[in-house]
Amino acid sequence: MTAQAQDVPAQVDWTRPWYDTVRPAFEALALEGGDFAAAFNRHAALLALRNHRDLPISFVPQESLPEGMAYEAFISATGNVPTRENLHDFFNGLVWQTFPLIKRELNALQAAQIAAAGVGKSRGPARDAATIFDENAALLVVRASSAGRALVDELRDHCWEAALFEKRDLFGRDARLWLFGHALMEKLVVPRKAITAHVRIVFADDAYFTLDDAGQRAWLDALLAAQLRDEGLATSGFTPLPVLGVPGWWPGQDRDFTWTRPSSVQSAGKGRPMADTVRWGILGTGKIARAFASAVPDVPGAVLAGVASRSLDKARGFAGEVKAGAAYGSYEELVAAADIDLVYVATPHPQHAQNALLALRAGKGVLCEKPFTMNLREAEQVVTLARTRRLFLMEAMWTRFLPALAEVKRIIALGEIGEARQVVADFGFTASFGPEHRVFNPELGGGALLDLGIYPLSIAASLLGPVLEVRAQAEMGPTGVDVQTGFTLKHEGGAMSVCSCSFLARTPGELTVSGSRGHVRMNTMFHRATSVTVELEDGTTRTIATPYVGNGYVHQVIEAQRCYLAGLLESPHMTHDETLALMGVMDEIRRQIGLVYEADGAR
Repeated sequence: MTAQAQDVPAQVDWTRPWYDTVRPAFEALALEGGDFAAAFNRHAALLALRNHRDLPISFVPQESLPEGMAYEAFISATGNVPTRENLHDFFNGLVWQTFPLIKRELNALQAAQIAAAGVGKSRGPARDAATIFDENAALLVVRASSAGRALVDELRDHCWEAALFEKRDLFGRDARLWLFGHALMEKLVVPRKAITAHVRIVFADDAYFTLDDAGQRAWLDALLAAQLRDEGLATSGFTPLPVLGVPGWWPGQDRDFTWTRPSSVQSAGKGRPMADTVRWGILGTGKIARAFASAVPDVPGAVLAGVASRSLDKARGFAGEVKAGAAYGSYEELVAAADIDLVYVATPHPQHAQNALLALRAGKGVLCEKPFTMNLREAEQVVTLARTRRLFLMEAMWTRFLPALAEVKRIIALGEIGEARQVVADFGFTASFGPEHRVFNPELGGGALLDLGIYPLSIAASLLGPVLEVRAQAEMGPTGVDVQTGFTLKHEGGAMSVCSCSFLARTPGELTVSGSRGHVRMNTMFHRATSVTVELEDGTTRTIATPYVGNGYVHQVIEAQRCYLAGLLESPHMTHDETLALMGVMDEIRRQIGLVYEADGAR
């Protein structure tokens, strides 16, 4: 046993209420600094744990997993659970001791899918659902009563204030949350407000609530195992829940989880008070506007109140397609509308600055698509106006708000890969369009840098800090814009990034952060990664599921609304200063590669 194994349980604050689920299993191990894998095996033998093939469960070193064999298939075939000396696998072992029947059925489901379809880049819906359950689930048991069903309805509708505050007295008496996902437990070692569980809701009769803790666990284990065996699993069966919002789980819960609407907006539609509703307007009707509009229904409290185009017919067609409240034949009409709170700017790149300024002058908050503007000068004008008018403004860099990036930052913060010193990132696809298409048209802000390069640049800076120096080269296309660009960055503190973007090559689309002890990779495509993989110097590897809600745009909309409702002028995760700094870096890259736009000469 290594010193690392001894230190793993010591990283956990066992007084935290969210560890009530597995605390008895931990205490039963009686570790006292001992080898937790050996303790798992002793306890598994006492409990007579077995897999779905009736093979005894045993916790073995990661090296026991044969090369090329899937983890779940190995457990199914042998009963052996590969275990590393880290928090992730430590919590996995505790869950095996706590909910052995559910774990058995999840393994059976995964193994059956692997046997039928093999292991490919895509797990498929059944394995996706099983992975989410295994890694990030929580089990909410609710009394089968009118009050309990009302609580569930509010949770499913994301009415957090009604569910978590107005009905707080139900928790402990008529509702109880049990954590299941071992990755979820690992994340909560360093608690953050943004941590969200995929909740499986279970209704129980009065008899359940008379059982002691051990009895409740056993009842839940048996019931859900039977449901998994008989019914299978689908991702639609989960409800998102901000874990630290559970009553009694976080000090200062009211302050941290109640969002207050600014006094400047009191109502919408029919004069109804709207304490946590945000009415969105969209400028533009293109592909990115459509993606944003499709995300709005998945966001609690979001209402798509209007869309605008330079053509009223086009606006009406788009409004009907996305079920917007109103259609406007000009951008000026939309920003002047009384029932619009925030404006999403989804117009072509050269129009971003003028459209953002238009909305701000009308007193609206703005979420502006990337690239934020064509150059730093324009960006400074927009930011200055927002600050002067004290209006919310944010760059719509959606990758910054996805669970994958949050997980990478958590892994770095825990020191798992050592000190992060390098990022390597690429983003490229074959753009088989004509020269008039926006990606090649200089009048529409075409070019690989502005369209794709902003992704690796922004995420590298988010992970390694401000950029001090940049060196760039590019291949220029026949229309005068860059068709592929490579650039290296030196960050504050000395770390470096190597980034590329291309319209000529379909690249892996991955982002890897490397440190002194290993690396963590945001898997293909990194800008919307659904998993991250950690590889360490000792040869151990693990992949963590990082599913996002809807099409992924949901998370940036949630952040924009959170900030707006809290009266903030910017997001702490995408500040004005960061946006300005990144625009400055792109200006310097363009200077080095000789890329000039009409906006650069405008004053």
